[in-house]
Formats: sequence, structure tokens, C-alpha cells
Amino acid sequence: PVKQITFEEGKVGFQIVMEFGENKFEMNFEGKIEDDKLTGELKTSRGTSKIAGKKAPSMFRRRPSTNN
Repeated sequence: PVKQITFEEGKVGFQIVMEFGENKFEMNFEGKIEDDKLTGELKTSRGTSKIAGKKAPSMFRRRPSTNN
């Protein structure tokens, strides 16, 4: 689950905590949204990774109209 979501002045951040048995791993993302693209850095105890992504196309199809 995503925790502590922030969005201020075009900047976005969130935290993810994953548990595997007795071990917990925290990941923190800080970045920005511009022109439908999300860019930033994901920080973990193992280091920092640059992240980039864009909005995926819709997976839902509109039903054809049945009005006659």
C-alpha cells in the first residue's frame, strides 16, 4: 500500500512499505508531473534510482450505442 501521499506545487511524493516475513522495506518517491509524465527518484536502503513514466492508454472500451 502507498502511504503519505503529498502533492504540492507540481511536486509529488509517496512512501511504500513492503513486508517480507519479519523484514520491512521502505521506498520513498519524490518527483514531479509535467506534460502527462512522472519523473523523479525512488530512494531505498539500497540506494537511489531515477524513475520516469507516462500515463498508460485507457484499458476500457466504450460500448457501442444501441439507440435506434
